[in-house]
Amino acid sequence: MGAFYFNSVKGRGKEVPTGTAIRMVGMFLLGIWLFLPFGCVSSLHRQPSGTTVYVNSFENPQDTLSWYWAGDYRLTHDTPPGGGKNALQINGGSVLPTASFITRPVRNGGYFMIECWGKTLDVGGYVELATISDHEITNTIFVSIVEPEWQHVQSKKILYCPPNSSLMLTMQASALSKGAMLVDMIRIQKIKDPEKYANSIEGLMTNRKNPR
Repeated sequence: MGAFYFNSVKGRGKEVPTGTAIRMVGMFLLGIWLFLPFGCVSSLHRQPSGTTVYVNSFENPQDTLSWYWAGDYRLTHDTPPGGGKNALQINGGSVLPTASFITRPVRNGGYFMIECWGKTLDVGGYVELATISDHEITNTIFVSIVEPEWQHVQSKKILYCPPNSSLMLTMQASALSKGAMLVDMIRIQKIKDPEKYANSIEGLMTNRKNPR
């Protein structure tokens, strides 16, 4: 599986000056999406708890073309279970968010979660999902990449995106170290029942803290 897009910006991958504030990333990308064509998707992927609106397993260089890069990255053959032939390696040492991806406005809005596989190479990092409304970051959720072995992680919270607002993904390894992190199978999912999802996550975390 490569990249699956829903209302996504399609453009050429390149380095761009994002600034230390993530708001600048959102404002920049919102300023250019009007000049770029829609991503090509014929249908949505259905999951038991909702609809997958974006998924990327970084199988080919083409899967990085809709991202905007302000740091070093490469594809690697070190992959998690079911992760295909490649994953994404993001190198640290930059104070700027290494990677940013923004969707077209989500017409009906809704509640969203994020999940992925990740592992560290000397340093940790994060994958963040944010809502952009009126050129401002209004809400964020994230997953931390902190384990030296491949681990599946998903957001403990859900993100509300108002109608006609955009979603933005950012990825960053440590800004103070030259290490790296690996990421694979990133998925944004729209949640049909936010209360049920929140309860399921709470139960999952309780079971992890108090295993039988």
